[in-house]
Amino acid sequence: MEMTVNGTHQQEMAGVQATGRRIREPYCNVVEVRDGKIYRERDYFDNLHLMHQLGAAPLAQRTGA
Repeated sequence: MEMTVNGTHQQEMAGVQATGRRIREPYCNVVEVRDGKIYRERDYFDNLHLMHQLGAAPLAQRTGA
């Protein structure tokens, strides 16, 4: 499943105190089913993108490569 998560940073998260900033984050959830039962589940998101939105990480600079 792919989705976009929206929210407001209201509590400490990963050492970053609440900022009150709004975030919008692409998110992917993969569920593997075997014999009709959930066997494995994985979540994927871009933590650097999230931290940038909270003001806790700079945007990566492009190089002239």
